[in-house]
Amino acid sequence: MDNTVAAMLIAVGVVIFLILAAVIVVPNGNRNGYGYGRGGIGKRSGCSMSNSCQLGGTRRASKDGKVILFYAPWCGYCKEVKPVWDKLAKAHRDRVISINGDDNPKLVGKFGVKGYPTIVYSPSGKDEAVGVIEYRGDRSRSSLNKFINRHLE
Repeated sequence: MDNTVAAMLIAVGVVIFLILAAVIVVPNGNRNGYGYGRGGIGKRSGCSMSNSCQLGGTRRASKDGKVILFYAPWCGYCKEVKPVWDKLAKAHRDRVISINGDDNPKLVGKFGVKGYPTIVYSPSGKDEAVGVIEYRGDRSRSSLNKFINRHLE
């Protein structure tokens, strides 16, 4: 009986170790694969863009440049940020846009969007995913506005 108890304790210890290792390895609590950190709509963790993601990107203002929100109508985080985004889009006219990912799967694929909401600056507008910079900050109106102004002016 002692060997059985010892074996069970070792097995439980290994399972606990593996669970802890998995939790530690996943950055900033990003366990769902969509790039949302522990704060939900607050800070983003991880990069949800494939290959075209650039961290801390430089300013690349162009007359065609757009700041784009990729969202899905069923996404809870999107429902929180969309009203703020719509106000910013109204203030910046056609340079700040939102794209429903469910209705535009080709654009989602072209921009490498892996989760919603994803906010990017695209110097070429929505037609080309070259030099794309992903927004990775706070989802407050003032922070989003700073990102927009930095890239569009």
